[in-house]
Parts: sequence; C-alpha cells; structure tokens
Amino acid sequence: EDVEGNQYDIAKFEMQAIGNIVFAFACHGTLLTIYRRMKRPSEVGQLFDKVYATGYLLKFLVGATGYFLFAQDVGDQVSLNLPQEWLKITVTVCVTLKKWLTYALPLEPVAIAAEEKFKDKSVTIRTGLVILTAILALCLPYFGLFQSLVGSLCAGLLVLIFPLLFYIKLYGRRLSRAAYASHILLLIFSNVLMIVATYHTLVEAKKILESSGDASQ
Repeated sequence: EDVEGNQYDIAKFEMQAIGNIVFAFACHGTLLTIYRRMKRPSEVGQLFDKVYATGYLLKFLVGATGYFLFAQDVGDQVSLNLPQEWLKITVTVCVTLKKWLTYALPLEPVAIAAEEKFKDKSVTIRTGLVILTAILALCLPYFGLFQSLVGSLCAGLLVLIFPLLFYIKLYGRRLSRAAYASHILLLIFSNVLMIVATYHTLVEAKKILESSGDASQ
C-alpha cells in the first residue's frame, strides 16, 4: 500500500465513526457481571476507573495510528491495512485469542436473564446465544456499518442519552442552575449527535447496497 500518498484530511472525517466509537465503550452489560464476581465489591469504582482509562488510551492509540497512516482507506479492521503478511497474521491470532477468552462475558447478562425465566435450560440458552452470534457474524457482509448503526441507535441510548436522563430525573433538583443547564445542553447535543450519526450510517449503507446490486447485475 502507498502509505505516504494517503493524506490525512480531517474535512473528510465520516460521521459513521461516531457510532463505532460509542459502540466500543458500550460495555454496561458486563459491569454487573464483573461486580458480582469480585472478591471485594467495594473496590469496584477504582477498578472501573482503571479499566476505562486503559481502554481509552489503547483505543485512542490504535485508532489514531490507523487513521493517520491510512486515512480514509482504513479498513473495518485496521489489521487488514498492515503491510507485512506476518504482522497481519500475528495481530489476527492475538485478536482471535482475545475474543475466545472474553467471548462469554458480554453474553453473561443475557444468559442470566433468560435462565431466570426458563429454568433448567442453561446449556440450551448459552449454546443458542453462541450459535446466534455466529450466524450474525457470518451473514452480515458489512460489519463496520452494522457496528456503527448499533452504536448510534442502541449504544448511544445506553451510553449517552439514558444515563443523562436518569441522572437529571434523580438528582436534577439537587443540582445548581449552571450544572442543570449543562446537563440539558449535553443531553440535547447527544440526541442530535446520535440522530446525525444514524442518518449518515443509513445513507452510507444504502449507497453500498445499491452499488453491490448494480455490480451483481
């Protein structure tokens, strides 16, 4: 790949990236699972602060490196842009191992909720969840767009909008006028951001589907 000829242009930054960024930090479902398994639950606040700080740092470094090197040509998986084949294989193996080791964690809350309703069917439920996610992974041709859409619609509500709404509802009367106004402005900004990101993702998906349809004809 011609990395030197691929220039960085902030004006062409796509709104689709917003959904991907939000999706990357939508790990609320795993927090209660981790909390329930801790030997000292009182330390959960410090643990989450360290986890989020580490996650922000690593994801920022990987994202910034991929974008500054490959700009608009960066793939859905940055490992696909690596120039050396051995490096590509090494990173893919490491990512695959990480997925195998942590695959059950995000599914745990869903499995627990289903097991409470359907007793004595734990194996069936967990096997079904694994098969369902595998089918989705195999059937979705444009994972980056799907991730962005989920990030804009679902994760955006969980990460940005609902927490602000609940906080204002519970503690709004205790906040100062300045703090209350800042939370309202942040809520409005989050709604506008998610709407714009969702619209952009749907437009991009429509373009890709139309182009693939024309190519097949």
